[in-house]
Amino acid sequence: MSSSRRSRKRKAEGIEAADIHAERFVVDSNGPLIAYEHVHRYVVAAEVFSGTLVLDLASGSGYGTSLLRAAGIEVVSLDLDLSAVRSSTPSVCADGERLPFGDESFGGVICFEAIEHLGNPSNMLAEVHRVLRRGGAALFSTPDRVLYTELMGNQNPYHISELNQDEFRNLLTNHFKHVCLYGQSVWAGSWMANLDCQSPPSNACKRVVRIQTHHVARDETGERAPWIAPDAVTLPAPLYLVALCAKQKRAVTRASVRIGKDCLLHDNAQWLLGSYLTALDSLVVRDSDVASHATHARNLEDRIGERDLRITNLEEHSRSLEEEFERVKLQIAPIKEHTSDLENLLAKSGERVAGLEEHSENLEAELEIRAERITSIEADRANLQQELATHTDRIASVTEHSENLEAELEIRAERITSIEAHSQNLERLLADELRIRRDLDATSVKNESDLEGRLNRSVESLRTACQRLKESEARLVRIQNTRIYRVFSRLGHFGSEE
Repeated sequence: MSSSRRSRKRKAEGIEAADIHAERFVVDSNGPLIAYEHVHRYVVAAEVFSGTLVLDLASGSGYGTSLLRAAGIEVVSLDLDLSAVRSSTPSVCADGERLPFGDESFGGVICFEAIEHLGNPSNMLAEVHRVLRRGGAALFSTPDRVLYTELMGNQNPYHISELNQDEFRNLLTNHFKHVCLYGQSVWAGSWMANLDCQSPPSNACKRVVRIQTHHVARDETGERAPWIAPDAVTLPAPLYLVALCAKQKRAVTRASVRIGKDCLLHDNAQWLLGSYLTALDSLVVRDSDVASHATHARNLEDRIGERDLRITNLEEHSRSLEEEFERVKLQIAPIKEHTSDLENLLAKSGERVAGLEEHSENLEAELEIRAERITSIEADRANLQQELATHTDRIASVTEHSENLEAELEIRAERITSIEAHSQNLERLLADELRIRRDLDATSVKNESDLEGRLNRSVESLRTACQRLKESEARLVRIQNTRIYRVFSRLGHFGSEE
């Protein structure tokens, strides 16, 4: 691999996408020479792609798309820069390596001066092959690295994949079966044609005569372009390579017939000559300005002599000032020493002040923390006071309820006492009945049996009443104990919270 190839490879690996906008061609801004090169390609494309749908890939400012549409060709322009595609419709903002179109969508594809800006041009060529119809053709162009860079000395930082003729041809044949290569350069010379013939002069050049440099110029090396060999007698070396590619041979043949073996671009307005004459006028004005500047320079030289004399006087005065300065330095030395001591003391004071400031900041931070804690404690205190008031109300309610329970307990105790007295009375009655029973033993068996039955029933009823009374008394005691336990349990729970 050559050094230039290795250099391009490293450049392609380091740059993912070149800034194509930095090299965008604008007809009104780049001058006639570059305009001839760019416009000529699109004029040829208009001849080749007449009557088919064309994709203008990397359309840039849109000048070429406008030329094609003016020739009646249906064109879709595509560029990576959104601001560029807004100027023409229909247009698409997309990446040329991922075309947003279906297979075989276009009868022609144009891609001028874009391959050299891509790190891997094969990706874009594969996409062009995909969207190109079987009977369609594609036009590509790129600068020849041998002339553009190596001989002319151009160092374009935006070109990361420059190619020579063989590399360009090999790259295209990897994707297209049929490739026809053309060369393009701006051609300086003179035109002569018969004006008395019936038909107007043809644009095609039938006869070419050549001129040797030493016939018209005294300095041969100064007049010859640096990339032209001294013995060159052919047409200008192609600075740009233009390729016609297709999937089918008949498509290349048909397009080649429309282009011809060679093709000249004729500028009826003579833009290049007008620019040349304008430049000459600018040179005349510049020569006049140079003479004026020369006179001004002589005047400046006289003034410089006067300034030199003044400078000499000032230098003598400066030396006297330096001597005075040395004397002042001797006087300043003790002052500097004292100043140094003061600066040291000031530095120590500054350190102490810094320490105090830091301590003050720490105290302020701690004070803020304490203030937050006090605020939190006060909030807790308010909550506790509120809870204490709530518990106080609950204690009062419980106390009142306890008093009510005690009163009810006293009433129940009185009732129990009354029941016990009643029970005692019943027991006395039972004893009386037993005594009566013994007294009536002599009565008849029938009466005795009836009396005994009634007496047994009365005793049983009395026992049942006593049993119920005792159960009621036990239940009342349990209820009272439960309520008292709950009251004291609540009081105990409140005490634990306190």
